[in-house]
Amino acid sequence: MSCKIDAMRESDRVLIEVWRIGYTGGDRSCLLDALERCFAEQWPIPPWVREGLVAAIKQVNVGKASNWDQVFGSAKARKTKRFRAMIAFQVAKAIKDYGPEGVDFDAIGSATRPPVSGSRAKQFYYAHYPESGRRAIRPRRQAKKTR
Repeated sequence: MSCKIDAMRESDRVLIEVWRIGYTGGDRSCLLDALERCFAEQWPIPPWVREGLVAAIKQVNVGKASNWDQVFGSAKARKTKRFRAMIAFQVAKAIKDYGPEGVDFDAIGSATRPPVSGSRAKQFYYAHYPESGRRAIRPRRQAKKTR
C-alpha cells in the first residue's frame, strides 16, 4: 500500500486535506467524496474517513437517522457543495502557484462548467477556506416563484 501512497500526486493529497477540513467543519458530504476517491484510486483510507463512516453507520443503526440523506445530506446538496469545493480548490491552487495577487477569479470562474462569475468563485473560496482571513459571504438565496 505504501506504493499507492507514494503514487498520490500532491494535488491528490491536498484534495484529501480539503475534504478533511470540510468534514471537521461540519460538511459530512466530504466524507463520501473522500471515501469514493480512495476506493476509486485504491488509496489507503485515512483514519478520519474510517472513523466518520463508522459514526455514520451507528447513527442509522441506533435510529438517530432514518436514512442516509439525514446523515450525509441530499444528493443535490452534495453535488452543489462538491461543485463549490472544486472551485475553491482551483482558487487555492492558483494562490499557491501565483500568490494572492496573481489570482484571476474571473478566469477560474469562467473555466468551470457551468461557468460562474469571478465574484462567485471568490465567494466559494472564502466560504470553503474561512481560515484564509476573509469573512465568508453568504450565497444568494433563490427568489421565490410567484404564481
